[in-house]
Amino acid sequence: MEAEKRIETFKRTASKYSQEELKHYQCFKAEIMNEFIKKDGEEIVFQDVLGVLFHELELQNHYKGQFFTPYDVSLAMSKISLGINGYLNNLENEDFIELLEPTCGAGGMAIASCQIASESNINYSAKLIWTLQDLDLMCVYMSYIQLNLIGAAAVIHHMNSLSIEHFDTFYTLAYVANNCLERVKAKRQIEKFRKAFDFIKNMEYEDKEEKEKETKQEQYVFDF
Repeated sequence: MEAEKRIETFKRTASKYSQEELKHYQCFKAEIMNEFIKKDGEEIVFQDVLGVLFHELELQNHYKGQFFTPYDVSLAMSKISLGINGYLNNLENEDFIELLEPTCGAGGMAIASCQIASESNINYSAKLIWTLQDLDLMCVYMSYIQLNLIGAAAVIHHMNSLSIEHFDTFYTLAYVANNCLERVKAKRQIEKFRKAFDFIKNMEYEDKEEKEKETKQEQYVFDF
């Protein structure tokens, strides 16, 4: 059903353009791929190409407060939060870490985090699982395209992050290939079991403390 839905959307969009214009689209698609993938797929270039184009063409909506963080800033923020004694250190004890971007734009922050992980020799496709959200469908599309091209594991939601109104969901190839949905579900179950175990353990500790108090009180009465 999802595949059919995507195909119908593509057909409706393509019907608005002439065959000559669609040829230009094919060239544009090839150029975008070449920006990210070098040396016959052996090298990935981390950058926010579509985010830059979006701003240069002045497509952003100022009334919505749209402003895409420059990639250099995203990279610096990722180094601080992930690389410098950050979350990447947790991967020694964790199968993966989850990250959330509620207003993803073109996915620049997620791309930057993947670059930091790659520079640390971490397989970000398997170790970083991203959830991205945006109200603007164009931003959802841009994030989906760019994150697919760098091989990031991400689920991108077209939704209102404030009202939680949800419209559509897109999964990158790496998200599907690395079985991320099931891994996240398994992690949630383990966390529930841990919380239940900790709760029972705390109850046992509290019962033990109560019994010790009662024993002491009985001793005081006997001594008196």
